[in-house]
Amino acid sequence: EVLRRGVALGMTFLDTGEDYEDGYAEELLGKAIKGMREKVFISSKFQPAHNAFPGVMAAIEGSLKRLGTDYIDLYQVQWPNAAVPVTETMSALSALVKAGKVRFAGVSNFTPDQLREAQAAFQPGELVSVQTEYNLLDRSIESDLLPYCRENRVTVIAYNLLSQGHLYFGEKERDILEKVAEKHGGTVTQVIIAWVISRPPVIALTNTMDLRHLEQNAAAADLRLSQADINLIDATFNRQPVLVLPERIRVAGYDADVSHTIYTTLEEAIANAAGIQPSPTALAEEIKNGQMLRPVELVRTRDTSGRYDYDLIHGRVRYWAWVIAHGRQAPIPAFVAGERQYAKSERQ
Repeated sequence: EVLRRGVALGMTFLDTGEDYEDGYAEELLGKAIKGMREKVFISSKFQPAHNAFPGVMAAIEGSLKRLGTDYIDLYQVQWPNAAVPVTETMSALSALVKAGKVRFAGVSNFTPDQLREAQAAFQPGELVSVQTEYNLLDRSIESDLLPYCRENRVTVIAYNLLSQGHLYFGEKERDILEKVAEKHGGTVTQVIIAWVISRPPVIALTNTMDLRHLEQNAAAADLRLSQADINLIDATFNRQPVLVLPERIRVAGYDADVSHTIYTTLEEAIANAAGIQPSPTALAEEIKNGQMLRPVELVRTRDTSGRYDYDLIHGRVRYWAWVIAHGRQAPIPAFVAGERQYAKSERQ
C-alpha cells in the first residue's frame, strides 16, 4: 500500500538491493509494481561479495527473478571490494547494459578516485550515478565528490538524509530548522530533504512505511528554499571533522540504525560473524593503502566512568577498520553531533 501510494504521489524512483531483508525487499517491490512496471524506475544493487564477473552475472539473475521483471533500470555495485579489481566489476556491468538486462550502471559508496577508475571502463553516458551518504552533519562530499559529479554529469543519489532518523541537533541548529520550516509551512524533515535536493545533481532517497510521513516526504519536493534559507542552513551546519583517539570513544550496544549488526569489541569485528561486506578487516587494508574513509559520527557521552568523551552513533564498521589498521592510539576523523537525543529503546 505504501509503495503504491508513493508511486501515485510521483515517487517513482524505487531503490532496493539483493541483500535487503535477504532478498525479500526485492520480492515485495516486485509484487507492489505488478501492472505498472513502465511507470517506475527500479534501482537495485549487488553485494561486494559478488563483485567478480561471475558473481555479478549470478546476482542480476536473482534480482530479476525476485523483482519479476526482465530488466533493471539502474544496477549498482553496493561497495567496492578490495579483492576484486574495479575494472572487472565494471566490465560485468557494461556487459549487462549491452545485453539489455540493465539500462544504466551506477556505483555506491565509492570515493572520487574509485569513481574515476570506474568511469574509465565505460563508454560515455553508461555509468550515470553514485549513491552516497549525505546529510546536514556529514557534508564531506561537497569538497570533492559533488564537484566532480557536477562537472562530469554524474547523478548523486543521497541516502541517510536523516542519519537513520537520528540526526542530533544542537539547540541553535534545531531553532534554525524550525524557523525555516515555519516560514514555509512545512516540517523540519521536509526542510532537510529540500536542502539536500537544492544542490544539483543530487536526488534524495527517503525511507518510511508510514503513509503520513510518505506524503510529507513527497511534498518536500515542492518546498522551494530561498537562497537566503540555504545560506542560513549552510552557515549553521558547517561542522568540520575533528581527530579523536579511538580509546576515548565508547562503542556501546546501540547504533543510529538499530537494524544494523553491531560489533562492540575488536575481536567481534575481526571475526565478522555476521558476514558484513566489506568487512572491517578488508576496509582496514584500504585504509593502510591510503584510502581515506569518511568520518565516523559521535555525540558527547553520558558515560560517567570518565573513560570516554564520546559515544559512537554511526560508522561502526569504519571505526573498527581504523582500529585494526592503526590501533587505538591513532586519532580517527569524526564529526561530533549536537546534544544527544536517546531513542526510546535506549531509555528503557
